[in-house]
Amino acid sequence: MGNVITATDPLGTTITCSASSWYGHVIKNSGHTIMKSNKVAVIETLHDPDLICESSENDDRLVYFKQGATATYNRGLYTKVITKKIGENQSEVVSAWPQPQPTGGIGDVVYRKTITV
Repeated sequence: MGNVITATDPLGTTITCSASSWYGHVIKNSGHTIMKSNKVAVIETLHDPDLICESSENDDRLVYFKQGATATYNRGLYTKVITKKIGENQSEVVSAWPQPQPTGGIGDVVYRKTITV
């Protein structure tokens, strides 16, 4: 089936999400069916995140956040995407969902978007 998502984050990591993972886990099994029509928001979050944090639960995972990504849900919410390292500068999407604040299962900040005026 191939990948439904391929994006490169600001750290130079290529992140993919296979069709089976997207439709089988992110959409169906995780209970985040709202993400079905929000693939673009996930891609935006990976490519241009506001914040990337280490996971406090798994050493091989990062947590991405972006507020106001193109999404069908409230633009005030953050899109949260969890990725898992699968190789040198390669990761895959584990899960994704909208949430009000950049919290939950996060550790140290590894990237914060710089706002220029």
